[in-house]
Amino acid sequence: MIETAPSRKRLRKKVLSAAILSCIVFSIAVSVILIRRQNSFGEIYFVDIASASGVNFIPEDRAEGDFRLIEAMGSGVGLIDFDNDGRLDIIFGQGGRLPGDQQASGPSCRLFHNQGSDTYVDVTQRSEITFDGFVQGFAAGDYDGDGHQDLFIAGFDRSALYRNLGDGRFEETTDIAGVAGKGWASSCAFADLNGNGYLDLYVVRYLADTISPSGRPTVQCPTNQPGTPSPYGYCPPVAHEPEADIIYRNNGDGTFTDISESSGIATARAPGLGLVIVDLDGDGKLDIYVANDMKPNQLWRNLGDLRFEEVGMLSGVAVGENGESRAGMGIAAGDYDGDGLIDLVVTNFQDEPNDVYRQVTPGQFFVSTPDVGLTVPSLTVLGFGIGFLDTNNRGVLDLFVSNGHLNDYRVIGKPYEQKPQLFCNLAKPGHSKSGQVSFVDISSTCGNYFGELWLGRSAALGDLNNDGLTDIVVTHLRRPPAILKNASQPKGRFLCLRLESDTPSSSAIGSQVAVHASTGVFRRAVFGGGSYLSTSDPRVSIGLGDAVVIDHVEVTWPNGEKQVIENLDLDSFYRIRQGANPVKLDPV
Repeated sequence: MIETAPSRKRLRKKVLSAAILSCIVFSIAVSVILIRRQNSFGEIYFVDIASASGVNFIPEDRAEGDFRLIEAMGSGVGLIDFDNDGRLDIIFGQGGRLPGDQQASGPSCRLFHNQGSDTYVDVTQRSEITFDGFVQGFAAGDYDGDGHQDLFIAGFDRSALYRNLGDGRFEETTDIAGVAGKGWASSCAFADLNGNGYLDLYVVRYLADTISPSGRPTVQCPTNQPGTPSPYGYCPPVAHEPEADIIYRNNGDGTFTDISESSGIATARAPGLGLVIVDLDGDGKLDIYVANDMKPNQLWRNLGDLRFEEVGMLSGVAVGENGESRAGMGIAAGDYDGDGLIDLVVTNFQDEPNDVYRQVTPGQFFVSTPDVGLTVPSLTVLGFGIGFLDTNNRGVLDLFVSNGHLNDYRVIGKPYEQKPQLFCNLAKPGHSKSGQVSFVDISSTCGNYFGELWLGRSAALGDLNNDGLTDIVVTHLRRPPAILKNASQPKGRFLCLRLESDTPSSSAIGSQVAVHASTGVFRRAVFGGGSYLSTSDPRVSIGLGDAVVIDHVEVTWPNGEKQVIENLDLDSFYRIRQGANPVKLDPV
């Protein structure tokens, strides 16, 4: 993850030179297209309302000058309607107790209740979420089937499970459920991996033995950069042994069983960070994609009966276009080209382009980063959180990326804090472009937040104020989080669906949605995980462009059952229970 190894430097220089030579003409052409077409998108604009809304705290990172890698990775954010009032609440993580600490520093989660009207109240104490470990990622899901969203907190050296009691309080059930785990857990997600109606739990793990029992780093890594504030920096992942991921099978009685060995997952160890769970090959079973740091990314194909095989290299999503492993951080999943197949984007280290994997046939991908214009814009930044969103309901997926470096090399001219990026998708709404899509960086016109420098980390996306536009929540190191209210001028209509499967957990993770409207067919999916250390809005929000009518909506449920729903209104919110008639919701 850092540029200490000479071989890595040479590789990055070669990739950088080749990329610039191959992409400069394309970038100029795309810029001309943007100038000609920029007025066709309407105003895309975001306002950071965090401070005014009541969310104004500086997260603890536990940085004490020892360069423990965990302190540079940041913590996650989760969007969860924990009280079922129809509004998304926000939970943030931060640094907490580490090995060697003699006493806890207090709860390392901050839960904010959405009051409506863009205001939030800190309800951490009342929620009784008292986890004091160093928080990494969040997963939200109703694992016990009582109708309330529960929380799993992935942490450094230990993790925790909190059962939602339904009255604003959570009860820790980590030991009872059997999911305490050990090691450095990063991203995590609930999903029904065997189709029995109960949510299983996948936990990505990163590195082993980075901190000694005394709390000191086990190794120190020179920066090899004269003039920097310290001769040492944060070690790359190759300085440590990677961890194997964990799959916990839900037993249906409030407990889980670790099946990592029998599932096949434990056969491969890699430093994992990003995670997304979705049916990528169209066989009706949920697959697992993990972004790894300086090792090939892994795609675990679901064989059924909770058995998986790793097919990342065979499927084309393991490495970059030149066959090199990258420093994978976060993952975005979505059909950006409108061909009905889910594509993937992975954020990488500075001087490495973010990788765009376009799915060309079910289960087969092609590296399309240069083709869509994202090579050059992503080379000069270090990406973490990422997500697809239709910024102004045109009917196509744009792309947000949060950026920020690990090591402070500003004295030698390398950026430490970095600007976030918002890329506008130039595709035509509602129709397949067969991969002929271009993204253009429009960040400079999208609000003050995009003009500032940040140590950006996690990002979660969702409609926080139920106005039909997707908002963004971003975490940073050493600065308060951002709540980016989408103040864009809508360029189309929308439909927002809260899906509930006819299973004990009612989770719709893995569902596929196709909205047939007068302007075309718009396809979305419900994912487990996504971005970096985060969990986003579980609802499906679909921009429909200038549609004048919705013909029908087809939902493919996690068990493969298809349901056709008719007579839905534009610009509306619905709850759709599997096999039942839709219920129109009043936004609150």
